[in-house]
Amino acid sequence: MKNKPYILTLLLTLIVSASQAQLLKKLKEKVVDKIESGTDKLSKKDQSNDAKSGASPAKGNDSPTESNTIKVFSKFDFIPGKTVIYYDNFEQDNIGETPAGWLTSNLSEVVTIEGNEGKWITLLQKSGAINIIRNKKQSWGDHFTIEFDVFMDPAQTQSADLYVMLTNSGGSMVTDESLIGDLSTKEQIMVQFRIEKDGSTYDFSSARSSGNNGGENTRFIDRERLYQSFKKPAHISIAVTGKRFRFWFNDKKILDVNNGVRPEAIPNLLAFSAHYNTNARFYLSNIRVAKDVPDTRAAFTQGKIISNLLFYTASAEMRPESMGALKEIAAVLKDATEPLKIVGHTDSDGENAANLKLSQQRAETVKQILVKEFGLSNDMLQTEGRGETQPIADNNSAEGKAQNRRVEFIIKAAADTYRGTASSAGRTASPQAKATTSTVSSTGEGAVKLQSKSLNTPSNMPFL
Repeated sequence: MKNKPYILTLLLTLIVSASQAQLLKKLKEKVVDKIESGTDKLSKKDQSNDAKSGASPAKGNDSPTESNTIKVFSKFDFIPGKTVIYYDNFEQDNIGETPAGWLTSNLSEVVTIEGNEGKWITLLQKSGAINIIRNKKQSWGDHFTIEFDVFMDPAQTQSADLYVMLTNSGGSMVTDESLIGDLSTKEQIMVQFRIEKDGSTYDFSSARSSGNNGGENTRFIDRERLYQSFKKPAHISIAVTGKRFRFWFNDKKILDVNNGVRPEAIPNLLAFSAHYNTNARFYLSNIRVAKDVPDTRAAFTQGKIISNLLFYTASAEMRPESMGALKEIAAVLKDATEPLKIVGHTDSDGENAANLKLSQQRAETVKQILVKEFGLSNDMLQTEGRGETQPIADNNSAEGKAQNRRVEFIIKAAADTYRGTASSAGRTASPQAKATTSTVSSTGEGAVKLQSKSLNTPSNMPFL
């Protein structure tokens, strides 16, 4: 086979009416013009940071996760990878600046948004700017998962587009800036959402195109009607398992394509672009790439299951998108013949005592969900919190901290052993990026309030 670079591009699209940037126009035209045949139709930081100094008290024993929230995701079958290879919540980035290390062709700045935890990156519409995440891993393997949160500040008069590109660098370093200009020439998978001005979606389509390289072009879904909303943060989940490609919007699986990924173009890059003609904006956060999808049954047999269940910041409330992973764990825990232990762990952010308490509360929350939602016996489940005392990754990196925020299920006492790594030893609380900017807020009921150096968003965002 010829040694030519391939890019597998995932385009998550929300289509706007008027002028499209030249690059994105080329991308879409190549997909639409070359499509030949239809096949394989388809059938929410944790990453929360853990307890911060001065954070409000954690929810836990007194306020476990409400069942009506959990049931929204009760049939969610997405299982995230257990080894975090990229995690970004912009915690270390200064507000009002482009995240250091991101490859971008225009302004994309970090902001905070009233009513939502953490920091977010804006995707501005100028010339269809391309934004490639600051990933430094040359390979993700061929079995990996991607997750991120996204929502839009709706326009007043028109609909909008968001493109998410899952690509292969084609032999180039993933930090190579030239990749920004090459996207229109590479193989791509297009996932398209058309978003109305009120934040609701109404059309969805997806196809794979070979870009300028010629070859096979395949349509997966063509303009299927969807009724989803971007007016509050939506959680997007993607799974690549060899050739198989799956895509979820919150708990709804939208794509499941057995031959969606070509072996010659396994992705190792994630990029975003937005396009719209009015004052609408999209925001992204909690971007997580992980490999090594867990074999839960094998881990159960060995005596210890390690999970990266997600919780809200400084809280023992589990995020609903972790229900898929917990559901799979519950299925095997039902085979336990002796009482087992649920152990919570945190990263090193915040005070030791607060982290210890938080980890205990999170373990208790998991127990209550297992009992209430999945029917496990209360007498068979014990809980313990170990705080930040047993890191399994480096707390100096976002990826390491995400890995350390975990819940373990100890089935066999002999398996309750701790083996840290050289980089995980010791308490390494990281400094927080300072926000030395003023708060820019818009007027009107339900308006989005941003902390930013330059953004002034006058549109309204109804938080549901």
